Amino acid sequence: MSTTTAAPSSGMAGKLGTWLMIIATVGLAFVICVELINILFYDPWSDERFLFKLSGSLSGVDIGPLTYLMFGSLAVALMMGLPLAFVTGGLGVMFIYLVGDA
Repeated sequence: MSTTTAAPSSGMAGKLGTWLMIIATVGLAFVICVELINILFYDPWSDERFLFKLSGSLSGVDIGPLTYLMFGSLAVALMMGLPLAFVTGGLGVMFIYLVGDA
């Protein structure tokens, strides 16, 4: 009977990755809250906004770079293991929001 033991590793890389995920989650939650406030409380046809506004931020991008951005994000999300139906639906909603001009 043989046993194998794992070599002890420093936990610094694991802690750094954990903190980076926490910071990314807090940043994403902040952006979502600001966008929700903009959607619920501000007129979409006026120039008033709360802090910043992402809707229509990609409306000036040409079709070529936009295609690369869309297919690149599709490939990354599929390689992360997300189901195809959820990825295409989510990217469709996200890009309509970012490209659409009010």
